[in-house]
Amino acid sequence: MLHLGALFKQPQYRNSQIYTYEKLSKVIEESASNGINNCHTLNKGEIIYRDWTSWLSEYFKPVPHITDYQHFRLNSEEQGIITIRQTIDSEDKKITLIREKKDLIDFKKKKLYPKKVLKPAGLSSERQWYLYEKIREHILSEKDKNRTCPKPKCPKPEVATA
Repeated sequence: MLHLGALFKQPQYRNSQIYTYEKLSKVIEESASNGINNCHTLNKGEIIYRDWTSWLSEYFKPVPHITDYQHFRLNSEEQGIITIRQTIDSEDKKITLIREKKDLIDFKKKKLYPKKVLKPAGLSSERQWYLYEKIREHILSEKDKNRTCPKPKCPKPEVATA
């Protein structure tokens, strides 16, 4: 199996003009001489973003200062509890994640996902015009230009003068 990091060192990747997911998939599949690399593109339709934060907060407590920790351990014998450490040498700290014991039972039974769907804002008009005017010229294929940096449908924003 080819590690993705190793793929980027391959000449096929370094010498390729990749501006779309389809071309990236093709390079990955062609990177192994024995044909073992198989790139599967998931969810070819629209990607659905859900409000996981709000939904999970109904059942679980947040880990305070989570970015301070590097080591996390879960144990099936202690469901709803996480063991954390700041460094490999620091002491274990156990935190109860589950809000209430009944929440763990409810959560296991439901096996649901958040109903609330989030719609990403998309690229700002400034960013769309930047890609069109500054990046598009570096893409060789007209087809790739139109897929990666199409002409924006929104009016070009006025540049503020000081």
